[in-house]
Amino acid sequence: MKKKLLFVGALACCGLFLLTACLKSNDDNPYPNGQAFYFLIQTSPDATPLQVLLNGQDITGGKTLSYPQRTQGYLAVGAGPFQMRLVDVASKDTVIRIDDSLSMGEPATVVLYDSAAALKKMFIRDDYSDFNPQKVLVRFMNLSPDAGPVDVYLDSTLQFSGRTFADNAGNSSYNMYTSINPGKFKLTVTKAGTTDTLASYSNESTGDNQVDLSGSDAAGGFTLFLRGYASHTDSLGLKADYMVHYVSGY
Repeated sequence: MKKKLLFVGALACCGLFLLTACLKSNDDNPYPNGQAFYFLIQTSPDATPLQVLLNGQDITGGKTLSYPQRTQGYLAVGAGPFQMRLVDVASKDTVIRIDDSLSMGEPATVVLYDSAAALKKMFIRDDYSDFNPQKVLVRFMNLSPDAGPVDVYLDSTLQFSGRTFADNAGNSSYNMYTSINPGKFKLTVTKAGTTDTLASYSNESTGDNQVDLSGSDAAGGFTLFLRGYASHTDSLGLKADYMVHYVSGY
């Protein structure tokens, strides 16, 4: 039997941003062609607050998307062609526009990255074909514009090596997940080829210094990432972080 995916979820990280998934419609069924799913994260450290328009409708519920906010799990969108525009709240200019299409049940992640002056986007079609309920799926993104090449450790295990800024934008294989055993780990990002620590994960709200990759009944994918500027020591400085994509329906 062909498996169908149902995406639900929540993030266990600080800086959560919940976008409403209820798009207005005069029809009883707002998704006549079925649902697709997207996840949106803002990792541009100095970008101004953004309004999010999906098919011309404001889905921010009167809020704005600022660094380092992200949606709380996957949000539903009608399957088929769509347009997403990220609008500068102050100037009203569209700074990012995505015209694409998602098939029924298909998930995607939208990543805003780089400096405000060079703001870019990634549109990633998330692939859960290697999903295994006994494992968790992990990938990494280097989203720091000035950190240089990095290595990534989970506890003392080198999980990813020599990763450069936004290398997954030009090499889609980096967007694929790696299966590992579930658990809680210390996430450390070092300068590539050295033991010099650039950033370690720490949740300032809870004091927890481990990433929880233990999954759940809906265990799914985890994206580890480095954000911020190496040249800053303030709130825009380097941070090791992670986001959670829960998958159920298997």
